[in-house]
Amino acid sequence: MHRSAPAAFVAAVLSAAMLCGCSAATHHAATVSTAHSSRPSKSQVIGGASRAIERLAGTSASSKQRITWLTTCVADRTYTHLSTNTLTLLAASNLAQISSPDQKVLSEAVTACQNQLA
Repeated sequence: MHRSAPAAFVAAVLSAAMLCGCSAATHHAATVSTAHSSRPSKSQVIGGASRAIERLAGTSASSKQRITWLTTCVADRTYTHLSTNTLTLLAASNLAQISSPDQKVLSEAVTACQNQLA
């Protein structure tokens, strides 16, 4: 069953994307199988999360560098604290099925990283 990402989490991601000078766009979450238990690498998580934010916010070439910085900042703060399932979802650019506890961790990291940009 497909669920949408909760509004507060999406708002935090969009807010971060807006700091990049991005414009709003529609998000289409991909469905991903999380049956395997191996954790994706941090670089896979950063790449997938960057693609998800780019889809959420729309991007120009100049904002991609800032989005990569943001997702790297968030990954550095959260990688060891997130479940394998969430890391797999992020690596697959899927924000819609992340558990509530992991959304809280991610939202707090997004806020902290936004403060570094300000």
